[in-house]
Amino acid sequence: MRRSIPGRALIIAVAVSCGSAALVPWGSEVAALNAPQGHPVPTVRPVASGPLSRAVTAIGKDPLAVKAAAAYRALALARVLGGQVLQVGFSDLRRELAEGVGTRIGVDPTVLHASWSQASEDRQLALLAGLSQMGVPYRRLALRPGVGFDCSGLTSFAWSMVGENLPRSSRAQIRASERVAPSDVQPGDLAYYPGHVMMSLGIPGAVLHSPEPGRSVQVRLVPQKRAQRWVYASPVA
Repeated sequence: MRRSIPGRALIIAVAVSCGSAALVPWGSEVAALNAPQGHPVPTVRPVASGPLSRAVTAIGKDPLAVKAAAAYRALALARVLGGQVLQVGFSDLRRELAEGVGTRIGVDPTVLHASWSQASEDRQLALLAGLSQMGVPYRRLALRPGVGFDCSGLTSFAWSMVGENLPRSSRAQIRASERVAPSDVQPGDLAYYPGHVMMSLGIPGAVLHSPEPGRSVQVRLVPQKRAQRWVYASPVA
């Protein structure tokens, strides 16, 4: 006997394969809307706003960028669908990404993953959006996903993916954000020294940034003594 589906029930398929997630269809919700009992009729409804409407389609060539984009899409979609969908594959993707990033910069992946999993969804989405650009080359005054970023272009892009509009320059970004102590830094917070802004990975000294001409968006860990001299600030309350 076929079970009926509640009128507002939302159905989504998230396929995780080869380090990426295919959302069907991307940018839409697949829903059974007020279907007669016993005859659910799936329809496609565009998503007008929110992270789901901001598709991470242009990503970096780094393998970790592919995984970060997949995790962003999975979390964004689960957020839209709320409690009516299981975050299929997202937790595994996030853990695998933390392992890859932690291994690359020499940080315990379990510590990194714990920091990410305890962060708000907005912070996780912003960080994942930023990580999806790993391998994209530095370009002065650029904010072009998959093509090029300067330092503040990268942070602006990452936070724009959750609807936060940051000022365009590094100094303006840090001035417009709320200062936090190094010991209280969270994933997505800004890390700044004069002339350069970065995105914290949630551990003091561990950052994502677009460094300089001739290099690409990358993760990095600096000694704690140096990291203590940076200014940290939160773009969100």
